Amino acid sequence: MSAPITDPAATPSPEGTEPPADQAPQAPETPSPAAPAEPEPSRSLDDASPEVLRAEVAKLRKESAGWRTKYQDAKPLAEAQRAAQEADKTDLQRQTERAEALERELADLRAQKQIAEIANTYGIEPDDYDFLGSGTREELEARAKRLAARSASARPPTDRPVESLKPGASPESPAPADDSYPAAWRPNHLPNQ
Repeated sequence: MSAPITDPAATPSPEGTEPPADQAPQAPETPSPAAPAEPEPSRSLDDASPEVLRAEVAKLRKESAGWRTKYQDAKPLAEAQRAAQEADKTDLQRQTERAEALERELADLRAQKQIAEIANTYGIEPDDYDFLGSGTREELEARAKRLAARSASARPPTDRPVESLKPGASPESPAPADDSYPAAWRPNHLPNQ
């Protein structure tokens, strides 16, 4: 019997034999160093010379001037485009857009009114309205309660004296002195009251 036919690429080659001709040896892939056409200026301008800094500033000014002129050239075109779009709109579209804008403004005003009412109910300062956020009335009230509880407990003590403040260490304040007119000193000619 004859030997089975095998694929030469599938069989391992013993050491010292050449790989098949259709498989070229693979070279390790290393990027070839590309020579830059122009050396890139150093991005760290901290230790650059004044001439390099002046050149960089001049380059940036030139670039900025170019962008300004492009903007000025494009500005009339954009205005003309907006005007053309407005002219293409029908009267109904303009009225619809105006009505939508007014509805959005009305919704914003109602939300602001609701926040102001809730904040007033819970004694929240106008500067803190932003902390209430937005949402349903119940959500706003829940946040207002939490904010009012936090702000009430966080208020610093005042230095203003309180009129009838009793010290905590004394058991009871002494009775006020009786400075009324004594009955024994009453003249006899006055009737008893």
